[in-house]
Amino acid sequence: MRILSVDLGTSNTVAVLSAHGRLPRVVEADGSGTMPSAVFAGEDGTLMVGRDAERRARLDPTRFEPNSKRRVDEQTLLLGTDVVPVNEALAAILRRVLDETTRQLGGEQPDEVRLTHPHEGPGKVGRGPVISRESRGCRVIIDGARQTCPGSVKGPFTDSESVKDPFTDLRGRRRAPHTDFADTREP
Repeated sequence: MRILSVDLGTSNTVAVLSAHGRLPRVVEADGSGTMPSAVFAGEDGTLMVGRDAERRARLDPTRFEPNSKRRVDEQTLLLGTDVVPVNEALAAILRRVLDETTRQLGGEQPDEVRLTHPHEGPGKVGRGPVISRESRGCRVIIDGARQTCPGSVKGPFTDSESVKDPFTDLRGRRRAPHTDFADTREP
């Protein structure tokens, strides 16, 4: 079974692939283990993500959103003169990760894509938004993921659920780790 675990963080996105009985490994989707969760809308409407988006932002900063996840409670982003649904911006980020994963799997897609979201405990202080499973923000992220890989999205799993036992589930079955790979855990 090919399982892709994705931490779509406020600042960075990180993915880990567990496939063909091998140890889980970080997917380098943007030339590094972490990819900025940034989006840039080209004049033709094409969405660029990650470091490509950051580079393009130098040409026209009005078409750039460095932290698209932070905007999950809004329905749209204004990128230059283009109005982009937030779920489409998040889908573009996830699509980049999925495309690289598919390339590494020799053209096959993962059987399952698992997403994480921050734990919303008492006294929670952090850099990014606190998103519960029932929140609109979480639904926006899941919708973006389903646009990218329909039928295979699981979760969301909280960061704390992920950390309890990153390699086995409650029945002792091996699974891909779910944790805050981008080191975006809130204090």
